[in-house]
Amino acid sequence: LAGPGSGKTKTLAHKIASLITIENNKPEYFLMLAHSRVAVSEFRDRLKSIVGNLAYSVDIYTFHAYAAHIVGKKMGDEGSVKNIIESATQMLKNGQISIPLKSMLVLDEYQDVGQKTYEFIKAVHEAMPKGKKIIAVGDDDQCINDFGDDKADTAYMGQYEIDFGDDGDEDEGEEQAQVKKFKKYALVTNYRSAKNIVNFANEFAQSIPNRLKTERLKAYKTESGKIEIIKHKEKSSMLMYILDAAQKDNSENIAILLRNNEHVLTMYSLLLSHGIKAKYISNKDGFSLGDLDELRGFFEYWNEQKDFEKAKARLDLEF
Repeated sequence: LAGPGSGKTKTLAHKIASLITIENNKPEYFLMLAHSRVAVSEFRDRLKSIVGNLAYSVDIYTFHAYAAHIVGKKMGDEGSVKNIIESATQMLKNGQISIPLKSMLVLDEYQDVGQKTYEFIKAVHEAMPKGKKIIAVGDDDQCINDFGDDKADTAYMGQYEIDFGDDGDEDEGEEQAQVKKFKKYALVTNYRSAKNIVNFANEFAQSIPNRLKTERLKAYKTESGKIEIIKHKEKSSMLMYILDAAQKDNSENIAILLRNNEHVLTMYSLLLSHGIKAKYISNKDGFSLGDLDELRGFFEYWNEQKDFEKAKARLDLEF
C-alpha cells in the first residue's frame, strides 16, 4: 500500500532488480501489467537505469496489450480491442491459453482494478506454473478510475489477500500448502510535498470510506507550503478567481488542475485573453510534446486507419 509521493515506482523497480540480480531470477520469468502505456514506458526506463539491458527481457504490458498478445490479436484488429480482456479471460479459464515460464506477476496501480480486470488477473495467475509469486502496488486513497464499463473498486484490494494470499502447491501436502505467504507493506513517507500539505492530506483522507491504510502519511520535508480553500457556487466565479490568482503569482511555473475538458478550455482561453502564456503541456527540461506515448500512439493509429474517430476511440481504450 503506497501513499502519494512515497517512491512507489522506485521501490517496485528496485525490488524487481533485486530479484533479478541478487536472487538470480531470470528476467524473462517476470510479467508486469499496468493500466497505461505511459506507466509501461516509465517503469521500463526506471528498470533499465538499474539493470541495464536486462530490462528488455522483462515483459511489461498494459492489461489490454497483454490480453491481445496472448490471444494472438493485434491492437489494431477491427473489433478486437473493446472486449479483449473478457475474451482473454475466458480462453485462459477454458485452458485454451497457457502461460509457461512466467513465475512472477507484478501489478502496478492496483487500486484502479475493476471487475473485468480482476477476473483477468485471476485467470492469468491461475494459468501460471506452480511456485508463482504475485506483487501488487497501489493506493486505496487514489482510486479515481471509477468510470467506463470496468469501474475500479478498492474492494478488489481487500479481495487480493483472499485470492492470492496462499500460493502453496497442492503437491506439498495439506499442512505446508495452507501456510499463509501473504505479506502487506505500507509506504507512508511522502518525499514530494511540504509538511503542512501532507498533514492536510491526512485529515482529508479521514473522510474517505473503507480505507485500507491505517498509518498516517509522514512528510520527509520540513518546510511548509501554502494551502487555501475557496468555495464557489458558480463555475465562472471559480475560474475568474484562478485567473486572478495566476495574475498575482510570480512563480516561474504554475500548474492548474481542473475537473473536465470544458473547464480546461475555458481556463486556457481566459489566460490567453489576459496576456498570460499558457500551454496544455509546458516544454521543459528537454521534454517535448512529441515524446508523449499517447500522441505517438494516436498518430500511429491514425496513420494505420486513416480515420480520426477510430484512432481516437483506440486511444481512449489504450490509455
